[in-house]
Amino acid sequence: MLKIVSGGVQTATVSSSADTMETDGATVPNVANRAEGYVRSASVVVDRSGGTPTATKGEQWNAGDIIILRSADEIRLAKFIRQASTDAKIDWHFYTGT
Repeated sequence: MLKIVSGGVQTATVSSSADTMETDGATVPNVANRAEGYVRSASVVVDRSGGTPTATKGEQWNAGDIIILRSADEIRLAKFIRQASTDAKIDWHFYTGT
């Protein structure tokens, strides 16, 4: 059973450099093995394997989309970059369990 990890919403600001969510400002709890992110503003591109996304290479999510990361590895390895010239905000919730 999934349980939400206490600590509230963590917001990451995604800019023009490909970074992890922690580098972008979110604090990831050590016990988290699932994350859900609401793309609040502007489109983002992600590489879940730890590779380096670009504005045109990777999975794209737009404002209003929900990003689901399904393992601790995905949470730690995923890198994000904005898709256009506007920084994006992603609000993250973290979960533990199965």
